[in-house]
Amino acid sequence: LSGNEISDITRKANTQGDGREYPDKSFGIWVAATNLITNGGGETNTTGWTAPGTETITRITTQAKFGAASIEIVTPNLAAGEGAFHAFAGAAATQYTVSVWVRGAAGGTVYVSLWDNVTTFQNGTAVTLTGVWQRISVTATTGALSVTFRAYIRTNLQQAVTFQADGLQAEAQPVATPYIETDGGTAVRAVARVQLPSILIDIDQSWIAVRASLGWAGGGTAPHRFFSWRDAGNGLEYLYDGAGSVSALAGAGYGGQQALVAYGAGFAADVTHTFIGAFTKGLVRNSLDGAAFVEAARVANSKPAAALFSIGELSEGGGQLLDGRVLWVACGKGTLTNGDAAHINSYGDNVPNPRRFPGLLTAYWDAETGLFRRRAK
Repeated sequence: LSGNEISDITRKANTQGDGREYPDKSFGIWVAATNLITNGGGETNTTGWTAPGTETITRITTQAKFGAASIEIVTPNLAAGEGAFHAFAGAAATQYTVSVWVRGAAGGTVYVSLWDNVTTFQNGTAVTLTGVWQRISVTATTGALSVTFRAYIRTNLQQAVTFQADGLQAEAQPVATPYIETDGGTAVRAVARVQLPSILIDIDQSWIAVRASLGWAGGGTAPHRFFSWRDAGNGLEYLYDGAGSVSALAGAGYGGQQALVAYGAGFAADVTHTFIGAFTKGLVRNSLDGAAFVEAARVANSKPAAALFSIGELSEGGGQLLDGRVLWVACGKGTLTNGDAAHINSYGDNVPNPRRFPGLLTAYWDAETGLFRRRAK
């Protein structure tokens, strides 16, 4: 493990993370990110939080999504767009995602905005406040030559609303990644990944099954990897390409070496799926959610020297992460039938039973226990 995963240990501490309730029995594997908001949750004070008008901003400890405190905002009901903002050190012509967790009196409506002195407000979708915490976000690009940057939480209409905010984050990412706690300065989360020994699979005849969900809705941009064993382009991979297809790959590049499953405009956020990639000397094979394998011809390639393969990250180093969560991983040698794919999918989010697992299972790993188990011969 990298040590930077979002796990149930993180969720139990409840100071930062994806906000999922403990125990969630999953590992979040996310790209490295920096929270540019210096006081994301009011753990110590309200420093950095500003009322644009006559709003009241208070640190409270009776409600909190993370840690022991949150920021409470009371709007005076004078106009739409009341709320609070927090400035951050940004850059012109740069894409940012601003996100925050909010709760409050039922019926109020609020949204989050990225503001700069050139483009002014770029708004997210308004949500209705309820008695439970919910995350809202907006992704937008700052204006050319802009020099001042703010994250706003604002009312959608002219309303007298009392609501709480926690986990405010501004990051140079195309999606809202898990909250990185800040309390007086910016903070960084390093890249996350899970790795297993490559002796568990075979370059010429093997398979990998991953139960996972992506942390965003839509296609994303760069490929999002479920599995990668490669160096300098040689090896095996299984990924979602961000353009609507899941691909099993062998060797460098895509040319003639992929099995595609079209998936429309992209995945829904936090919906789990079973991804199975299988490889033989002549074929790459791909199954999504237990469907029959789709196949394509494979071009021969050399075996990677890497002693480990990665779940959720490019194994030759950095970038193109899953950006979501993994519940379990299984791998094996030999081949799988279409019936095997359906059987594997039938486990759903539950930890598989290794005694009944189809195919030549060599090992599995589950996020419920965090344990890696190698199947005895």
